[in-house]
Amino acid sequence: MIYSTKVEFDKDFVWLSCECLLEQLKKSEPSRYDKDVFLKKIQILDGVVEDSFVLEFYDEYLAKYDLEESLWQKSFSKTQLPVMVISPNLGIKIIIEYLSDKKYKTISKDGVESIESFPKNSLYRLLREKRKEVKIQSAKEMFKKIALSQKRFLVYGVIASLSINILSLGSSFYTMQVYDRVIPTNGISTLISLTVGVFIAIFLEMLLKLSRSSIIDQASKNMDVEYSHNIFERFLNIRADNLPKSIGNISGQLQSYSSIRTFITTASVYLFIDFPFLFMFFGVIVLIGGFKIGLVILAFLALSLFLGVMFKAKITRLTKESSMASHKKLGLLVESIESAQKIKASGAKWNLLSKWNALSENAIDDEIRIKHYTDISSYLATFSQQISYVAIVATGAYIITTSADITMGSLIAITILSNKVFTPIAQLPNLFVQWGRAKISLEDLNNIYKLAQDNQGVERPINHKLHSHEKKAL
Repeated sequence: MIYSTKVEFDKDFVWLSCECLLEQLKKSEPSRYDKDVFLKKIQILDGVVEDSFVLEFYDEYLAKYDLEESLWQKSFSKTQLPVMVISPNLGIKIIIEYLSDKKYKTISKDGVESIESFPKNSLYRLLREKRKEVKIQSAKEMFKKIALSQKRFLVYGVIASLSINILSLGSSFYTMQVYDRVIPTNGISTLISLTVGVFIAIFLEMLLKLSRSSIIDQASKNMDVEYSHNIFERFLNIRADNLPKSIGNISGQLQSYSSIRTFITTASVYLFIDFPFLFMFFGVIVLIGGFKIGLVILAFLALSLFLGVMFKAKITRLTKESSMASHKKLGLLVESIESAQKIKASGAKWNLLSKWNALSENAIDDEIRIKHYTDISSYLATFSQQISYVAIVATGAYIITTSADITMGSLIAITILSNKVFTPIAQLPNLFVQWGRAKISLEDLNNIYKLAQDNQGVERPINHKLHSHEKKAL
């Protein structure tokens, strides 16, 4: 066991993250925020500190540095120093030099030591600097990286959704069995069994929906915290001579990241959860009702999709204009508050009030027009869905009266399932609105990320810890 108590674990991590002066680590050390996040992981530990958790913990933390990817190994070469070693009951040490007396010079929370050999079952990890690449991270890359870090929550959400949609089939099949088997045969015992079964399925479906909601909320919270930290840190690192002149506008741009996070969450749920299961329900309908019913639904599905995207360009353009007007309003508000005394002294309040009214009117007009086109898209999609319902019932009734391909219970089950097929299409207009807001917000943040930062292009910025360490070495 590497650590017998979490106290030793905590001491090692505090030394590594705050007190270790190894140049390979100090040149690219994580932010204080990142260190606090990892420190909390140790503090919430309860009971035995598992070795697997410790190794995974240090892997995740060292990934924050600009180091080459490396795995824990059972041996190392003295030509590969510095090397981190983790030993049972000893914790971590960093081997920095191979001495002439065939001992290894190490540093750790216990100070500098000379060690001839390390305990059995020790593991070693290289601390080699990554080759420098001249690359400036954009806002888009930052959002993508943080969103991908939460992909495990999306996987959990997909698994929960698969279970939810499978259970939701229960009500359709329940209706079909009641009409086809229970009513014609007066099978009361069968009715009781089916009813109990479907109640259980509905209850489990509700629990899974609550669980999925909690999972998505947790992913959103994690992304929100990471985004806000990264964006504000980036703003604080902008060089003073590159700071935008309009404080109000940049305030609105910095706050607009929430629309991107909302779109990422909504789009992820839609693309990986809601939309794919449309095809599952369509497949079940074809299996129950046959190819003719499937063609009717497919035709109206294509029509609903066309109606849903018909106003996409207008909605996106108007959303962009509305977002810009909102930023200008916020900019004017912030700058007016900061310069309230100057405005009063110069008598400029009427001019500012006129600008405020004009911006407010433009923003309101844009919002009304966005709502207008969104409503039209939604109403047309609903109209198509209602017509499709009539067409499905009519087609099904015709098939029932002219052949024995489907039954009355099958037709009712198909009408229930058809609603689940068309529901994702009805969500498209609102998704386009969110996309428009996210797009303009991403453009604004990309402009901020392009601004030159402090120490940009400087490989070794001034660091008091590195400086004092070098003086000691001399």
